[in-house]
Amino acid sequence: MLCFLIINTIFCFEIVNAQDSLKSIKKTKWCLSFTIDNNYNFRYVRVPSGKDNSAQKWDYLDTCNIACSMKSFSIKFDRKIWKFLGLQSGLTYGRKGYMGCRTVAFNDIGISRLYYTSMPLTNITVPIGLVFNKSALKNKLFLSMNTGMELNFNDKEYDRYDRKGNIEYEKQGFFGFRSLKNTDNKTPYEPNEQGILGFAQYYLGFNLKFKIFNATYITAEYNYVSDFKFYEVTEYLHVRTYAYERKSYIHRYGGGIGFMF
Repeated sequence: MLCFLIINTIFCFEIVNAQDSLKSIKKTKWCLSFTIDNNYNFRYVRVPSGKDNSAQKWDYLDTCNIACSMKSFSIKFDRKIWKFLGLQSGLTYGRKGYMGCRTVAFNDIGISRLYYTSMPLTNITVPIGLVFNKSALKNKLFLSMNTGMELNFNDKEYDRYDRKGNIEYEKQGFFGFRSLKNTDNKTPYEPNEQGILGFAQYYLGFNLKFKIFNATYITAEYNYVSDFKFYEVTEYLHVRTYAYERKSYIHRYGGGIGFMF
């Protein structure tokens, strides 16, 4: 909110004195937007050729790759470089990842119990890509398509001795998360892997910008984010080893406010 107030103050004078002329429109090269997004994190899982393909294996994969939804906050900017083409970058803060739940041995005589072994982490994402713009309605409406790569940086490392590192606590607040499958928040959490996505992913999306003042617009957007390929996963349990392939993807949509200058 403080950022919004500062930027509104900076642009207020320009909005009041802006001229709706072709000359002023051509001078607009930058777009700066602030959005709140909903993220739905899913995974494709498949069994490699020649590996165990039993019903027990698929039950395990369904439990160890639980889809989650969460919110994120983004600051993005576009820079026009040629006619309808621009560069796009910025920062996104929120969670990415999934939940996993499996049986883990906890002593030397083979006694085991159910644990959650992964959950979405808070992270900082840096998008780097291209944006293609098309104006309509006398430069009041802008339609954009964007594509590029997202770089993910962990903001938090889980400590198994951290009392707050439990499912119930991590689901609270604006940057909490919600599993899309019924889960028991009281089940113990024993960190085994972070449930975060790969370092780099690609994205494809589109957004609409509608000018409400000469230099201010509201925006609505959708992005599809995905790993570049299937990654091999080998998980060692006390009773057997599970080998499979996993590819993560996200449906992200949201909206916000932006400024042109």
